[in-house]
Amino acid sequence: MKSQVKCRLCGAMIDRDSSYQDKDRKGFYFCNSEHFIEYGKKVAQKSINSQVSMQPDPKERARLELIDYVYLLYDKNIPAFVFKQIKDFATRKQKPLTYKGMELSLRYWVDTLGNPFDGDTGIGIVEYVYDDAERFWKDKQRIMKASYNMKQDNVVQKSACKSSVEVLKYKMRRGDRNV
Repeated sequence: MKSQVKCRLCGAMIDRDSSYQDKDRKGFYFCNSEHFIEYGKKVAQKSINSQVSMQPDPKERARLELIDYVYLLYDKNIPAFVFKQIKDFATRKQKPLTYKGMELSLRYWVDTLGNPFDGDTGIGIVEYVYDDAERFWKDKQRIMKASYNMKQDNVVQKSACKSSVEVLKYKMRRGDRNV
């Protein structure tokens, strides 16, 4: 009895001697050359579709953006210890830093505050300005959102809640001693 193989396209069992075999990939057998060509087109279409739909995940994209910014700071010559610093900051047990947070901290330190970037120490400043930078960027987002939601006639409406000064005046008139 001759050995049987399965066609990669239709799944039919055929004799190995009468099958059409792919020269590049051993073990790929087809009923005929048309099935071989059709299978090749199918595989090519799958690879094109997977390349188009293959977007990096947000964490990987944030890491690449951080490396791009550091690349600009170092004038296209990043020392190896900077990559170690990035890895250590991201993987430490106590309060790990995010890649996006590291990038925004560097932007805050260099671009916003105008401090010079010291290439000898790497990105070590990140852990010291991380909280301030986080507060700054969150405030900036909040302001941008508020300005986007503001009405077109640019009239600022006073909120219904009383300000803390008004509350203090009220307590002082009432005679509260815990002011």
